[in-house]
Amino acid sequence: MKTVVQKKYIWFGPLIATVITGCFLAAEMPFSNWDYPYQTYADGCLRLVIGFLALVVLRFIYKDEFKRLFCNRIPSKTWIYLIPFWASLVIYIVMFICAEEVSFALLPNFFVNWIIQITTGFWEEAVCRGIFMVGMLCFWKTSVRGRLFTIGTAGLFFGLIHFSSFFFGASIDNALYSMLFSGLWGAFIAAIYMQSENLLLVMLLHVIWDIIVRIPEFFVTVYPEDSIIYYLDEILRLVVLPFVAIGVALFAFEKKKGQNTI
Repeated sequence: MKTVVQKKYIWFGPLIATVITGCFLAAEMPFSNWDYPYQTYADGCLRLVIGFLALVVLRFIYKDEFKRLFCNRIPSKTWIYLIPFWASLVIYIVMFICAEEVSFALLPNFFVNWIIQITTGFWEEAVCRGIFMVGMLCFWKTSVRGRLFTIGTAGLFFGLIHFSSFFFGASIDNALYSMLFSGLWGAFIAAIYMQSENLLLVMLLHVIWDIIVRIPEFFVTVYPEDSIIYYLDEILRLVVLPFVAIGVALFAFEKKKGQNTI
């Protein structure tokens, strides 16, 4: 890919990702006043369009290597790094199982909401990992400092995107909370993408995450008080996932002779 993306264009990816994300947020804003479920349908279509636009950009960048993004063999170590990811999802299922009271009145809405979750995983990974990291993976993946900077900036970008919820009516506290958790989660997924080089994998992980974590939101009406599962969730998301991301950057790559470093 170095024949396609020159070193001076390392920031080409973040620039294009920022422009595409800005266009998405501007186009999405009018939907906030629409009634449900039309808002969901329109928003899902927009995310699908943005996702395909991102794939067109990636096809232009990678040229003949584009298919490799979806067909790369996933290293066995990747599944080890994903253990805390699956553990965090189990916690949300446990929240549902241990709830003091549940209701299935929103079951139809839960499945309609899949439109958003599936298209979100599609466009956000194509833009925030695929496009944003393209130059960094090409030239910075060969050094520890470069890898740390890559996952750090990718996480920061992902967090800032989710701070935009403030402009859609969320309180500043909720927007900052979303930015923090999303930024750390984004850094972790960026590390998984960097290590696996499989964009399809992180798309699927993103979709699975978004669906599972919303199970308590849709079905739990009374949560158990002072349950340890809440603390475990925060420990995994605030501590374990970021540490795994850093561990991937530090130890998951073997330096070879002739590799460039920054």
